[in-house]
This record gives sequence, structure tokens and C-alpha cells, in this order.
Amino acid sequence: MNVMQTLQSFESRNFRLFFSGQMISMIGSFMAETTTAWLVYSLANIVWQSYIKVA
Repeated sequence: MNVMQTLQSFESRNFRLFFSGQMISMIGSFMAETTTAWLVYSLANIVWQSYIKVA
């Protein structure tokens, strides 16, 4: 399987929109999890509770 076959799906506009939306959603989810763990740590000041939230 060469690179052109791998990237062939990006020729479709619908797939590019779907892929872009998924990437934005994943970034948002990562930011939400990170800030929630930070909030737990800053409010409780206990490190292991923020690790439990991340896990």
C-alpha cells in the first residue's frame, strides 16, 4: 500500500469535513479533561485526585 492509496480518502470533501470536525472535537475533549484535572488539583490541592480524573 503506497502513500497515494492511504491519502485517497482525503479527495472526498465530505471526508475532509468529517476528519476536520473529529480533530477539533478531540482537541476540545483533551482540553476539557486537562482543565478538569487542573481544577480538581487547584480546589483540593491533592495530586492523586487529579491523577484519578485523568485516568
